[in-house]
Amino acid sequence: MRFRIGWYPGGLVLALGAMLALGQSIGGQGLSPSPLSPSAGSRPQAPPARFLCGDMVAATAQSQGESQPRLPQSYQTEHFVIHYTAGPTSAHSPALDDLDQDGIPDYIELLGRSFEQAWTFYTTPSPQGMGYPLPPMTPGSRYPVVVYALAGGYSGLTWPDSKSGRRATSHISIDAHLYDPYVRQVAAHEFFHAVQFGYNYTASLWWREASADWAAHQVFPDVDTYIIPYYDWFQVPGWSLDYTDRWHEYGDSIWAEQLSETHGRDIIRSIWLNQRGENDSLKVIAQTLGSSGTTLAAQFRDFAAWNWFTGDRADGAHYKDGRLYPMIAPADHPADSMASFADTVQPLGSDYLALVPPHGAATAAPTPCGGAAGSAPVRTGEVIASPLARGLTLRLTAADGLDAQLILERLDGGRITVPFTGGRYHAAGFEQSLRRVVAVLSNGDTQVKHAFSGSIGLGVVYRDQYGYVWDLELSPTGAVRGTVDVGDKQPWPVHGQINGSSFHWRAVNPNVQTSWTTGLDVTAPVPDGPGASIRWTNDSGRSDAWIGALVDGSAPTSRLVNRRGPAQP
Repeated sequence: MRFRIGWYPGGLVLALGAMLALGQSIGGQGLSPSPLSPSAGSRPQAPPARFLCGDMVAATAQSQGESQPRLPQSYQTEHFVIHYTAGPTSAHSPALDDLDQDGIPDYIELLGRSFEQAWTFYTTPSPQGMGYPLPPMTPGSRYPVVVYALAGGYSGLTWPDSKSGRRATSHISIDAHLYDPYVRQVAAHEFFHAVQFGYNYTASLWWREASADWAAHQVFPDVDTYIIPYYDWFQVPGWSLDYTDRWHEYGDSIWAEQLSETHGRDIIRSIWLNQRGENDSLKVIAQTLGSSGTTLAAQFRDFAAWNWFTGDRADGAHYKDGRLYPMIAPADHPADSMASFADTVQPLGSDYLALVPPHGAATAAPTPCGGAAGSAPVRTGEVIASPLARGLTLRLTAADGLDAQLILERLDGGRITVPFTGGRYHAAGFEQSLRRVVAVLSNGDTQVKHAFSGSIGLGVVYRDQYGYVWDLELSPTGAVRGTVDVGDKQPWPVHGQINGSSFHWRAVNPNVQTSWTTGLDVTAPVPDGPGASIRWTNDSGRSDAWIGALVDGSAPTSRLVNRRGPAQP
């Protein structure tokens, strides 16, 4: 037995014999799955090859650099001729079982049926098929396939033969010792390479492999071996999409799947049509997406979010088979343990920061802590309750080219994705109503890595009637510290205290000028009811009611609506 596929709670494993090396176009070496654990924002060295290419030890005939054994038998289907040996002692013979006793090994007949099914599906017009033209072939001939024991653990190879510009005729080598259902997937994968060679056999390696693995799954949707590379791929979302190590590129079929699910299956054919005059597949994909009304950066931003919704998080609104996929699993960080953060994201890579409520945070919401921005004014009792109902404030500075989103995971299991704009986002009631907040940063640049940094706070964000934005961090004991944007050159620092019956915080002008007061206080006396008054008083002696609304979402920058606010003397 060459290999066996088995299940374990985390996914697929391969055991008993040579590890799986997926079929690929000529020029590479196969890798088996290996555990990878770099940070999402780094590009570590590729794992070493488990199998190396080498010369065959049998008597060989040379064909375009390929070493083939003598293959005296042949089997013809409507569109293919399959060459093999049935020598009972040859290491290159497939299993010679012949259940129908027609003189053709069952393995060879299975290959013939698999190739014919791929031919039919690839060349039948859309939508019944995929609408690709036939691969380049000698007129009146059948497509050649050779079957023998491939060196180096390969399952299949597609070889360019007669080349003309970017196009080439080809033939396929298939290992003689594969097992169903994997042999079907390999046949469809390799034959899609032959189709690709009709467009551009020198297109980017990562895209040739990614789209071939995706196409094979379209032919044989019941064969799920395409998922095997995902178990490594989903561990390293920070690696660039076009990074190749003879394994990562097979996992890139998830990109082709997301393209097809968001734009329709024909977009893959459109990319290959545009590939005819350009070798760089990223340029071609960007061009094709532009013709579809979007950009590569926007598509990759959505792709990064989609990749969160797999496995136990699959919701039916993203990948149709997402429940079968492994999950991106960054470490959960209690929000009170990370005051700040910084990292870089590789070109066409993504990073995930998962924040969870502090250990021991309350799970039942106390007195409501106000509504969204622009809703009813916050009341004294709600401010007093806020240390027990803190929200999460995420502040982010990101280089141009980085996109940021937040995935809010509620306690009831629901998840929503929201854009992160303006550099600051406040998720109200984080400790009581959310299980996790995930910041997703994606780099849509194809050439340059980009940096980001930020900070995290637990507390409240208010916007008051003057347009001031109060970003306050609260300790569980009610200590207040933070800033208020009053429209000055820099925010004013704030400190204070909230207790069980009253509160007070003070903002201090860090750079006193004649047009600004030196400081101001916001306070409420011991409340005599739910409508107890909240007031501000500044150092110039002015005082009035303070009316603030809790922000739940993107926190706006200061936008003054009244130049006679408390920051003015």
